[in-house]
Amino acid sequence: MKHYLPHITRCLLSLSALFFSPYSFAEWTVVGDKGFKSSKLTSIKSHKVDSFSLASGKNNKLYITYTNLGTGGGLLTALEWDGTEWEILGQPDILGSLGKTAAESKAYDLDIQADHQDIPYITFGNTSRKASVIHWENNNWHFIGNEGFSAAKAYHLSLSISSENAPYVAYKDTENGYQTTMRYWNETSWESVGLEGFSGFRISDICTVLDSHDVPYVIQSYKNGGQSNINVMRWDMDDAEWVFLGQQSITPSQIDKFSCGMDKGDMPYVAYSDANESDKLTVMYWNNSTWTTLGNAGFTDHAVNGTSIVFDHNNMPYIGYQSSDDDKAYVMYWNDTTQQWVNSNDGAVSDGRAEQIQLAVDHDNRVYLAYKDYTSGYQVTVKSSEALAPPIPDAPSHLNTNEINDEVKLTWQDNSRNEVGFEVWRNNVQLTTTTFNKEYYVDTSVVCGTSYQYEVLATNAGGDSAAISTSITTASCPVDPTPLPPTNLSASAMSTPSITLNWADQSHNETAFYLWRDGEKIAEIAPNQTSFIDAGLVCGQSYQYELKAINNTYSSDSIMISATASGCGNSNSGNDDDDDDSGNGNSGDDDDTNNGDDDDNNSGNDNSSDTDNNTGNNTDDNNNTSNGDNGQKNSSSSNTTDSTRTVNTKAGLGFYILNIASPLSHIVSEPAGINCNRGEGQCQATFPRGTKVDLDFASPLYEGQVFTGWEGDLDCKDSKVTMNDVKHCFARIEGVRQIKKLSATGDLSFGQFSSSLSVGQDDHIAVVGFIFDTADKQLFAVAGQGIDPHVDPSLVVSELEISPDYYVQDMSLEASNDIYGSNNAGTVLDLDSGMYLAKIASETSEGQASLHVNPINLAPSTSIDNISTRGTTYGDGIFMRFTLTGEGTQPIMIAGEALDEGVNPVLKLSRVSDGELLAQNISWLDNNNYVEIQIYHNHPLDSEYDAAILTDLPAGEYLVNLSSAGIHGQAIVEVDIID
Repeated sequence: MKHYLPHITRCLLSLSALFFSPYSFAEWTVVGDKGFKSSKLTSIKSHKVDSFSLASGKNNKLYITYTNLGTGGGLLTALEWDGTEWEILGQPDILGSLGKTAAESKAYDLDIQADHQDIPYITFGNTSRKASVIHWENNNWHFIGNEGFSAAKAYHLSLSISSENAPYVAYKDTENGYQTTMRYWNETSWESVGLEGFSGFRISDICTVLDSHDVPYVIQSYKNGGQSNINVMRWDMDDAEWVFLGQQSITPSQIDKFSCGMDKGDMPYVAYSDANESDKLTVMYWNNSTWTTLGNAGFTDHAVNGTSIVFDHNNMPYIGYQSSDDDKAYVMYWNDTTQQWVNSNDGAVSDGRAEQIQLAVDHDNRVYLAYKDYTSGYQVTVKSSEALAPPIPDAPSHLNTNEINDEVKLTWQDNSRNEVGFEVWRNNVQLTTTTFNKEYYVDTSVVCGTSYQYEVLATNAGGDSAAISTSITTASCPVDPTPLPPTNLSASAMSTPSITLNWADQSHNETAFYLWRDGEKIAEIAPNQTSFIDAGLVCGQSYQYELKAINNTYSSDSIMISATASGCGNSNSGNDDDDDDSGNGNSGDDDDTNNGDDDDNNSGNDNSSDTDNNTGNNTDDNNNTSNGDNGQKNSSSSNTTDSTRTVNTKAGLGFYILNIASPLSHIVSEPAGINCNRGEGQCQATFPRGTKVDLDFASPLYEGQVFTGWEGDLDCKDSKVTMNDVKHCFARIEGVRQIKKLSATGDLSFGQFSSSLSVGQDDHIAVVGFIFDTADKQLFAVAGQGIDPHVDPSLVVSELEISPDYYVQDMSLEASNDIYGSNNAGTVLDLDSGMYLAKIASETSEGQASLHVNPINLAPSTSIDNISTRGTTYGDGIFMRFTLTGEGTQPIMIAGEALDEGVNPVLKLSRVSDGELLAQNISWLDNNNYVEIQIYHNHPLDSEYDAAILTDLPAGEYLVNLSSAGIHGQAIVEVDIID
């Protein structure tokens, strides 16, 4: 008899928890101290956090990495929570401890994860914005492979760790049209997962997850006709290519911020601010066939800025977000019983303004919330709460049985998303607990002519569901004799990674042969057959096979054999390429005939140092024979095979893909195939193996363009590509910046630099940069004026001893500051030719101020060039005024670029005299002149969130305003005259 009491007791306890316990979170408590106030962290107490990333490890550890704000900002630091307090992992300046100079120690786009051995990994963009990964081992940080392994700048880096502790990094790849590239560490090098820049379109942001089988997914936002949407791509291991998961755009409306996650059943989730729902949160998940909304769209009480989604060990999803109403942090969870999103707290979890919301779950199922805490000096605060006991899972349904030979297969329908497994009972005895989402079980221990009662129920930490049951009586014991086992089982490896099995059929009454490989049944072979080909194996791997005959009643004894797959493409002397080649190398022989075959199953002899009368024949792919000179080794028989090369499997019949990235001109190929139009991010074509492809420009370059050579694979350098592998080539075409400088000769010119900016103390500064060239010294007046009450300007002018890279924020200060009144600052400088920067801050409260740079009595031989104006986009943003003089009209380039994450520049150009709005641009990609903008700008605009205007202006006074359509932060604005 089945002992029902334990099962019934569990159900009663679960019902009690459901009806009598308050289904709510425990109190949120601070982990350690707010803002890292531990005594062990004295060296970083003054750090204001710029950006950070949170991860949970084993043994209930937490890891945080961040970069600091302020003077000397951008330094990378990592912390560990050991259950008692926060400790620094290594030195506060990680990159400095790895031998980097102060200028090389800045980090961007952080992401931290812990592997399955509890080792933290950090990915970041280095000072050159190239992707890098470090990990903590033996009490030191170490680079994984080479620092800066991406080919060019990489943005929005996202890190995942496989079950074998291999880091995967996806990023927005500036080398490949700002599309998505993913690389992983193969224990030797950083290898691309499929093609570089595989997304097919320019992306805005990216998030990655790996499922339980280490299949990577990328969730990415992109612009679609002016709308921001999300799509999801999955790596197809069978076809070795990236494919869309569902439709290309999964979100029905404009989105802003989003986050991604993967539940215990390998279902990807996306949480995003939904423009159709007043920017409130919507969560969608993949249900194995379509993208489905979990709960209601726009379920939050507030519009949201940042968001984060995680799953606890009971597969319950949690959402953290920053409200755009009060800027505080909130956490919600999904209640499977009520089918609603529920707030974890009566109100906000944070005490005040919270940014960069991140969630994590530890080994003991505690939920953690981390955020940039404005009430704690711009440092990070972490809070935790015990995770909820999950509701009892819904019962399965549609239990069926099917008897096949000596086995009973049970199938059912899974109606719950929060079970940890299914209990299977037979005649009151539990047989097993399946894994999550399993919908079948095979009972291999049944006996013929016997009745069985089966029950199946769903279970999790909250309790058991109701059970469903069914009965079956197995077939009567047969009288058919047992079939005789097969004999003489043999195995032979084929030229491709497959194995042929042969045997002798000794039975006259079998209905099939069953074949197992390494304990898993792989085939049911028709009766009277005596061979089977097992294809798709791994070359060089050994396999154990088991074969037996069966009929409707019995099965024979098994026979077994082991075999190793070949066809690995190993290097054999005398053969140039692939499988099953036989090659003999003979040295110093006379009168030998040497055949060097270039393809499969050919025999080739390669003789070096031969004497006279030797003939060398080299046979190419199509069986054409060419004769080499006496005794000399022909290059086509060199047998150099790269076993690690990446080949698109769709090109497996001897075809390879040629990728051309980011052309700014029209590029074609001979033979035809490549046809890249101006402005396209990437194009590709497939060519037969061995084809020699010449690349060329089909039309002249734009005025001001310079072709500086071919880059990419080594074979691309001379524009002649031999298709013996997948090839990636990049035409490097750069624009020559031609600036008409401010001059005294009457040409159109700048007359004044004037900027209105938001300033404060410490890092809350604004800058105006300029370059000038003069035969004699030139007098300049630099003035800072407070606009808002209590703003007390502090002005410093610096000489730049670096190239005019306006992203560099650390300058050596060399000039003085004179104060003119309580709310003004100014200085007059007699300057030589050079590069200079005026910096303004406030000695007291934050607010608006203006900064002017004006030449005095401009010398005739002097020319001036504006570098940039940098400030914060709070309030009305950044204003920059300039004056044009002279006759006619002049092309003017205006660019607004984001420096802080989330800043989305909006540029407005107006006339000072009447305030008329002349031009506006949010994204430079929306500008009809975007190709020319890339050419005339002195460096590529890095993000679609940058803004730019290219327009012709007559003489007059003009005002440029740079504000932000997203998060406020640091940005720069440039105004350049184009010659």
